[in-house]
Amino acid sequence: MKPHYPILDGLRGTAAILVASYHLFEAYYPVLTNHPIHHSYLALDFFYLLSGFVVSYGYDDCWSTMSVRDFFKIRLMLLHPLIILGVFTDAMGFWLEPYTNGMQHVQGLGFSETSKCYTIKDIDETVHYSTHPVLGSRLINICNELFKLEDNNANRIFGSPDDLKLKS
Repeated sequence: MKPHYPILDGLRGTAAILVASYHLFEAYYPVLTNHPIHHSYLALDFFYLLSGFVVSYGYDDCWSTMSVRDFFKIRLMLLHPLIILGVFTDAMGFWLEPYTNGMQHVQGLGFSETSKCYTIKDIDETVHYSTHPVLGSRLINICNELFKLEDNNANRIFGSPDDLKLKS
């Protein structure tokens, strides 16, 4: 029997908590430099590194008796229920969220009269805007120019709050 290393479980748990905290605070601190734990995204890399080690360590002596297909079958049975639960939970949170009626990807970011006047209000208006001969082509041109830039930080390119408008 292989020895168990509780320190690895603790490190993986700490990394998972940091990543979850980062995402919870993301709504309150949309500008990364103002985020109280703005380097916790690195914990995700650390979590994946440790998880890869733990999985390979756990299955190290099984490869002589287990096929690759058996390995993926076991992993699928372990992970798939959690994936389904996560998708269901996220979908319910998206559709039952009381503040935006499930339309946060379309409605405006601001509360000013100008923002309320010029916001895209629903899916039909989104389709109309994106298929408009002038506005739609400008949107495509702007996106293509953004893809050409080496810097992918919207805050450095546009500044605040325009970076948030791009995200929406």
